[in-house]
Amino acid sequence: LKNKILILGDVMGPSGRKVVKTNLSRIVKEYKINFSIINGENAADDGKGITKEIAEELEVENNRRKDITLQITSDAINMVESTCDLAKENAIVLGHKSWHPGVIGIVASRIKETYARPAIIMSLDNSEGKGSCRSISGFDMVDALGECSDLLSGYGGHPIAAGLSINSTNYTTFREKFINLANQKISSEQLVPSIYIDCELNLNELNTRMINFLNAMEPYGPGNLRPVFVSKNLSIDGIPKLLGKDQNTLKFNVKQNQTHFESIGFNMAEHYEKLIQNAPIDIAYVIGENV
Repeated sequence: LKNKILILGDVMGPSGRKVVKTNLSRIVKEYKINFSIINGENAADDGKGITKEIAEELEVENNRRKDITLQITSDAINMVESTCDLAKENAIVLGHKSWHPGVIGIVASRIKETYARPAIIMSLDNSEGKGSCRSISGFDMVDALGECSDLLSGYGGHPIAAGLSINSTNYTTFREKFINLANQKISSEQLVPSIYIDCELNLNELNTRMINFLNAMEPYGPGNLRPVFVSKNLSIDGIPKLLGKDQNTLKFNVKQNQTHFESIGFNMAEHYEKLIQNAPIDIAYVIGENV
């Protein structure tokens, strides 16, 4: 096993509820492809036949999904910058007819992280809209949706992540009501981006015993969050790399005394310049494994 640090946030310098329906056709298709591979269908195949074709088809679908996600995220950011008054709005609610409902959850998470406030992203059509909701600490998304339930066809989830369905004609009224509610319940202090740290560690404390202990705490989720650690005064070992189709994933090695770890930060390409300055850094992170 090879341990890996997953970077969170900035690389710092030294110093009644109806179940929401969804369209599962794409998911089912991808599940069938995965099942064919995992189940060992065509096990006698030498790798040059249908198994390879299935793998290639899955890769095409995965890349298509990434492209759609990137495009909708870009559209959403442009919409925030051009139509939202973040000085007066403590939440973001966006909707569009061309947005694919299968990726709006990822987009909602990115908008929430980018602007440090609750975000609801909706895929609308002429009659119905489906929305994915992401919240911040201290603002219960399900309770907030409950206070807007007169405008919704259905909603459900948990305090940090939820989903909704809505008659498209109610979108504007819902947006106004939800933002007003967020303005009443969210303080300016809550809108300051924060990372909650469980413990400060030296890298040599991230040993097999620690990894086994973290694995024993699984599964992680809303009621059992993955522990977040911070390590300070680390050196960059080697040359950082930018990965991915859009070169937005940052991969680098950190070192403290004789202890080395591989690190990866998703959507953190803007920190590349900091890492090549060969100055000590502090990082906040969670621990993962490469098997």
